[in-house]
Amino acid sequence: MRLRPWAERLEQADNAIRRVRSAAELASALEKGFEGKFAVFIVPLKDPAEPNEIDAGAHQQVVSPSFGIVYAVRDHADQHGGRGLDQLEDLREPVRALLMGWTPDPDCIEPAGFVGGNVYAFADGAIWYLDEFRTGTVYRQESFG
Repeated sequence: MRLRPWAERLEQADNAIRRVRSAAELASALEKGFEGKFAVFIVPLKDPAEPNEIDAGAHQQVVSPSFGIVYAVRDHADQHGGRGLDQLEDLREPVRALLMGWTPDPDCIEPAGFVGGNVYAFADGAIWYLDEFRTGTVYRQESFG
């Protein structure tokens, strides 16, 4: 699944998110930190597939790719983290609203749905939180050879 259209949807909306970073940038940010009060990343998670649905001459599988939106939020002025948690929710709410029920893929059989979220890490004085979204598509190969 191509993640760039999902990232562009978030970047072009009227919200605080101006840049969605890649999975490679996430690894670097976890190690070296990030600039600003928050950062948002998009990462591939998994591509579970159902068995082949066609017996002869073709191959067809329903695939449910999922991706994650990782938020890194910190507030140096808030030693107890309460404002940081509020800022996290201020980011999560519009992301869910923009992604749930949407797809950039005309062949999609299931638009994005929210799967759940959980703490990803505590690093660089920030809370890192992952929200998972899942969509559905069909991979089809007409003939072999």
